[in-house]
Amino acid sequence: MMNNPKIKSALIGGGAFGVIAALPYINMLNVLCCALYIGGGVLAAYFYLKEQTSPLASPYGDGALVGVMAGVIGGIVTTFVSAALVALGLAPDWSDPATVLSELESLGVEIPGVAGEAMTQEHVEEAILGMELVINVVMFAIFATIGGLVGVAIFHKKDESAE
Repeated sequence: MMNNPKIKSALIGGGAFGVIAALPYINMLNVLCCALYIGGGVLAAYFYLKEQTSPLASPYGDGALVGVMAGVIGGIVTTFVSAALVALGLAPDWSDPATVLSELESLGVEIPGVAGEAMTQEHVEEAILGMELVINVVMFAIFATIGGLVGVAIFHKKDESAE
């Protein structure tokens, strides 16, 4: 299984940037055009192209595929590393309805009674974790695909004999 360079590259790029994107304060780099998500795709493309011995017929297609694979892996890694950091008390628990309600109230946002009551129901934390997983995978996949394309544009070795 690990002989597949696309999977290996996606695991490296998605795993590395998935962990980085989960770290408190460092994850704020995603405010800059989702830089960490794109970085995961660029890193995956770099490692994929590094293993290629001959020019690729479709480097941008391969870069996009490696990028989306890295994005899916990165989204999963980010979600579970974030949950572990919260469990260890090293990051704020945004899946805790009380934390979310108090933060919103401190910003002056009023929560209607029904919505506030719904947020205090059982299983809300699990639902929020599930939504976070889906959102992370989708966002990471979209932007890491862009990163894979950027990585190919930067690191692809052009065929010198074709010119």
